[in-house]
This record gives sequence, structure tokens and C-alpha cells, in this order.
Amino acid sequence: MRRLLTLLFCLAAAPLAAQDTTEFREGVRLGVEYQPGVRPGLIVLPGPGLDSLRAIVRRDLDYTDRFEMITVADAPGSTSGSSAGDGGLNYGIYKALGAQMAVELGEAAGGVAVRLHDLNLSRVRNQQVVPLPAPAETGYRMEAHRLADEITRWASGTVGSAATRFLFVADGRIYRIDSDGADITPLTAAGGTALSPVWSPDGQRFAYTRLESGRGAVVVHSLATGTNQTAPGTQTALNITPAFGPDGRTLAFAHSDESGTDIFTSNVAENCCAQRLTVGRYADNLSPTFSPDGRRIAFVSTRAGPPQI
Repeated sequence: MRRLLTLLFCLAAAPLAAQDTTEFREGVRLGVEYQPGVRPGLIVLPGPGLDSLRAIVRRDLDYTDRFEMITVADAPGSTSGSSAGDGGLNYGIYKALGAQMAVELGEAAGGVAVRLHDLNLSRVRNQQVVPLPAPAETGYRMEAHRLADEITRWASGTVGSAATRFLFVADGRIYRIDSDGADITPLTAAGGTALSPVWSPDGQRFAYTRLESGRGAVVVHSLATGTNQTAPGTQTALNITPAFGPDGRTLAFAHSDESGTDIFTSNVAENCCAQRLTVGRYADNLSPTFSPDGRRIAFVSTRAGPPQI
């Protein structure tokens, strides 16, 4: 246990050394630069009602970093003038503000009517009526994020990532938070000690290490049912850094005892079949990560001395 804690400290304090010992005499510096005008200007149009929805969608579109967001407190919505397009908006005014696209949200039977206007072509590029829960309902914010992701796809060709939630640990509890930093929700009880939370591929479960009574089991928690399942092979000793396989059935983790730390897998779908993958006596192997096809696992190891991947 002491050696494992020392290893974790070393990983935090020093960079990992690759097994390839080739020396590089010249470094390569990578950077991303944005030039003015490269990102298209986009405006979320004001309108009656739906203020909270507009705020969420506007923030999500801004966080994609794909658009120059045009913010006008009271942008005009008049249809007067020769530049009014088939969407019923005065496109010329919004173009003068630097926008190439405009998002229009309005109340509709069964949900929200969404339009993406192409200001340069003076026409509606995409439109759809989207079901949306009431703002007081639990799923409202996530559906708003999904709407923003779809608008991002309309405008850029690639779906957004706003409908993403993160897991983090604070004061021994696991919390869930939306991608925009809102809707923080505790998922484990107070008074315990939880570590290393990780989502299942479908986002309906998460696994984590629960420390208690001198050991650490890997627990799989279902968000739908609220039930907990102890992963096979983790009932004894210290088990950390769980990782789901792409199929959501297999869970890899590091099992640590006095002889060392090794990588195991178990079938959490059938609650069976714990299997040891590494045999590194008096070495530490931890932090497994599956390849996208689930056929390989990368992990950190001290079998050759310093921590390596």
C-alpha cells in the first residue's frame, strides 16, 4: 500500500517516461491561433418567452469556440425593409452587426420551433420543432444542451458536446455537473470516501472506488435504479482506477495488495469472471484504459523501474 501511494506521488510530481529511449534533439511546438473573421458570426435572436432556453443555447454555442457570438440586448426583429428574407427577418440589420447566421427560438405546439437563418443567402437553412420539457422538470437542461448540439451541427457540420456531464470528487463525495458548470448534483452519500469515478459508455452508470474498513472496492452505480453493484474481484484489498470497456460489460481496474498492484478485468454485466492480466511481482500496474475497439489496454507500470506507459 505504501509503495502504491509513493507511485501515485511520483506520477503527480514527474512526467512519465516512454519505453522508447530514442533521444529527440529538436522539439515541436504545437499551437492554435484564431484570426479575426475566420469563425462565422452567429447571433441568438431575442424574442418573447424562452429566456432561460436562449441563455443556455447561447452559452453552449459560445463554448463550442466555433462561432463569434454576436450579443445584442435588444436586437431588432422587424420584417420591414427590402432585405427581409423568407424567414421574415430583416437580414440586412443582423449582417451589419457582423453575423452570418442567426438562431431563432419560438414557442410551438409540442415544444420549441428552432430556425437557423443563413444571413448571407437570406434564407432559412434548417428548421425543426423540438419537444422540450417544462423548465421545472428534471430533464429540461439536458434537452436544452442537446438542442444546442444540434444547432451546432446545423451551423458547423459537426455535432456539439454540450450534452455532456462530468464526474468529480469533493470532500469524499462524487458529484455530477453539466458541461457549462451548472446543475451540480451529489451522487454518493456524505460521510464516505469515494475515488476515481468513471462513466459507462452509455452514461447510465458510473464506477468508482469506495474506501471503507481498510479496503477499497469498485462499485458500479446505476443512475436509473439507484442500486450499487460491487465489481467481481474487488471485495478484498485496494482496487482503484476503474475503466469501462467500449461494450460497457467489461470493467478493468488495478488490484493492490502486499505483493504489488496488477490489472484485472471482470464482467460486470454477468457479475462474474474476474481475470488477472498482469503479473508484475513487487511492481505496480495501474490506470488501465481500453482501446476504442476494446481489444487492447494501456496502463501505467513500474515493471521496468520508473513509471512507464
